[in-house]
Parts: sequence; structure tokens; C-alpha cells
Amino acid sequence: MKSSHILLLFLVGVGKVDGDAKSFKGPIEHVVLLMLENRAFDHMLGFFPHVNGLAGNETNPVDTQHPEKGTVRVGKTSPYVGPFDPDHSTPATTDKIFGEACLQNPSGACNTPTMDGFIEYANKRHSLDDAKSVMNMFTPERIPVMAKLVEEFGVFDRFFASHPGPTWPNRLFQLMGTSKGCTETGDWNPKTFLYEGKTVFDVVEDAGHDWKFYYADAPLELAMVEKLVQHPEKVHGWTRFKKDIADGSLPAFSWVNPRWFVNETTGEGASDQHPDHDVRMGEALLKEVYV
Repeated sequence: MKSSHILLLFLVGVGKVDGDAKSFKGPIEHVVLLMLENRAFDHMLGFFPHVNGLAGNETNPVDTQHPEKGTVRVGKTSPYVGPFDPDHSTPATTDKIFGEACLQNPSGACNTPTMDGFIEYANKRHSLDDAKSVMNMFTPERIPVMAKLVEEFGVFDRFFASHPGPTWPNRLFQLMGTSKGCTETGDWNPKTFLYEGKTVFDVVEDAGHDWKFYYADAPLELAMVEKLVQHPEKVHGWTRFKKDIADGSLPAFSWVNPRWFVNETTGEGASDQHPDHDVRMGEALLKEVYV
């Protein structure tokens, strides 16, 4: 499965390599990691040129156990705001990857990821018309900021989800290289509440560099990772992020979170690109961070 979280990595700066990691002085001086939310690679970039994406003839059956009900073909007219938020828990994602026909096979274990259960699963909870939206994709001209970044920079088109499931385990993998057994959003460490262990922030420190964690409206990972709780002085809001950019005081590594909710004061919508949020707000965020 292609990554279910869109990950943007911005590398900024000029200079030169000087000796070992602790005396690194270029050519990259700042790494800015912006992690968005649950949009599959093919959904966002599948129809972009020169990527390992879609041919345009891919389909999903309406019912894997009853193929006579027909199929749904991939489309190119995805709405900017989806009609619903597809269930992306671990059990639901497993169902989609293998399909009911495989999972209900009484002959034994289901080991073939056919990737044919997406319409079927969505149709369990939503109308068929709405369920068809999960097979609808974007094209470059409809998400021009992403398209420009893809045109100018590298794209990991064989980047697979560390955990085929929801937000928390995938963010833990990005932060720690492991989910520490977490498989669902809201699953805290049963022994210590917060997840302990070496993080990307520790790796940056070990190399002799500084880091900061920036957020737009909610520092989500503070509820997950012990390292961040131990260093509240490194956790900052969006105003500080823009100030640090303006005055040239960004650290070597910046973790940047999008806006998760509607800002009741300004009326600005969520910019995390979650399926029931407006992709255009995520586009605006990408432009703001990059420019």
C-alpha cells in the first residue's frame, strides 16, 4: 500500500560538507518536515506524469464475493472535500487490502493483498454513489502547488505505509522508526502512557544539531511521545514558525504540523488534507511553508 499520509520534506540552505556529522555545514542547513493526513499516493499523484502511478484502467469490484455486481473504474474528478471520511482503522484497512472474498475464504489464511476491497468496504457504511468516491483521483492541474513541487523535486513513488492504518502508528513510525505496538489512533502505551524511546529528535541531537516542533492549532504528538513532553521549550505555535523563518533562526530540523480543525476566530479551515477536509487548504499550506 502506498503511504496513507502525504509527507513533504523541504531541504533549505547552502554550504559545504565539513568532516563528520557533528561538523556538517551543508549543502543542506535546514530540514523542514511537514506531515499531512490520510490521502493515498494514487489518489493525489497517481495521474501525475513520470510516476509509478495509475494507468487509468484500474477497477474495484462493488462486491468481491459477487463479481456479477460489476466494478468501479478509477476517475479523475475527485472533489476537493470528500463526501465522507473513509474508515482507516487497522481492521478496516486490512479488509480493503484483502477483500471480503479473501477474508471469508474458509480454506485457510488470506495472504494475497488484492487491493480490491475499497468500494466494497465503503459501501457497507455509505451509499454506492458516495462509496465510488474512493476510486476518484486528482490530476496535476487541480492541485497546482503539489504539481509544481513534484515537477521541481523528487517524489518517492515506492514509499509504502509503515503501518496500513490510521494516524498515530504512522506518525510514531515517522518519529521513532517504530509504532511501539500501537495500531490505532488513541492507543496510548499501556505501561507508560507516552511512547518512550529514541526519536528523530534524538538523532538530530546526537549529530550536534538543534530541532523544534511547530504546530498550527494542536501539538498532537505531545499526547503520544515522551521526548516532546520532556522538552516543552522546543514546542512552538505557527506565529513562532513564521518568525523563525523570517529572521533566519530555524533549527537544523523542524517538524511541522498542519491545522487539524476550523479556526473559529479566523474562519480558516483545516489544512491537514484529511479526506473530509478541503484539499485546497492543504495546497495553501504547502505554498505558505515552501514560499
